[in-house]
Amino acid sequence: MTRKHAKLFGIGVTLAAAMLAARPASAQEGFDLRLFRPAVSLWFGGSPDADFKPDPDSAPVDGQYGARSVGFGANIPLGRTGIHPGNERLLAHQVLLGVTFATTDQTIDPLSRAPRLYNGGITTTALFATKAGNLYAGSLGASFAEDEDTIDDLDTRLFALGLGTWRHSNTLAFVYGGAVTYLFGRQSVLPAFGIIWSPQPNWIISGALPFSIRASQRINEKVRMNYLLYAAGQRYRFANDGTFPGQDAVVFQRMRESHLGAEIEYRPSHDWAIMGQAGIAGGRRLSFADLGEEDFFQSKIDPAPYVRVGVRYMFGKTVLEDLGDRIMEKFGGTP
Repeated sequence: MTRKHAKLFGIGVTLAAAMLAARPASAQEGFDLRLFRPAVSLWFGGSPDADFKPDPDSAPVDGQYGARSVGFGANIPLGRTGIHPGNERLLAHQVLLGVTFATTDQTIDPLSRAPRLYNGGITTTALFATKAGNLYAGSLGASFAEDEDTIDDLDTRLFALGLGTWRHSNTLAFVYGGAVTYLFGRQSVLPAFGIIWSPQPNWIISGALPFSIRASQRINEKVRMNYLLYAAGQRYRFANDGTFPGQDAVVFQRMRESHLGAEIEYRPSHDWAIMGQAGIAGGRRLSFADLGEEDFFQSKIDPAPYVRVGVRYMFGKTVLEDLGDRIMEKFGGTP
């Protein structure tokens, strides 16, 4: 391999070291700052019933709210990584397909019905790595969030995400961009700003506000501890069915909360990871709104503990590993 192409490969490896250490936002429509290996994951979790608490903006509500969820996700590159040795700026690109699905059983004590909820989506993401060591990602897709009655008449909605990084040094990159999201209980177009920082060889701090932030500590080759703060919310279509007299046949159920927790990640082999997470769900609010997004029922909810357990199977290679193979095939030698 020539010195020029060895330099390009080194830039790719440096970028991978930063990006692969960052972890995804844990939400139905979150995003991932890593260049994954292809992966399939399964998780379940929830929080116990907690009391509604007085809200100065609405009438008092007596009762409790709780939720238990199970979800599935897959991330699959569409074809091999493309390399661009003749391009002055672009190092490589990759296209990935993402699929998510989750279902939630809930308790809403004062209401006559608390239906099962469903949400998911499918997205296509294009990743671009530059020779300056920066990464750009754009995602576009469709998502849904329905209850057990409205899912028969599925209403899809837009999901969009754009992120970029600016590499300040080998240990620090700044993240910027924006997303169309429902993480805060309503459709929002929000900017995102964050960092990927490695203050020590075994520590990575990463995230993009207002969505999530994470500190990850590598204990050894098989164990990591992750410390997290992230938004977790959704807006569902809800079949009224007389629950709220005088309102439309379909209304919106909106949930908003934040999770502060710790996660242990155990990797018994190169291909498998087992995660256990626990913490406190706070800043919680449940509301129902008409299709014009005007709330007619809302209440705060007491903080409650939450748990989440998951398993992830990884296969194939990361985007950067594939990039390395492509460079080897094209130029030969070793980096």
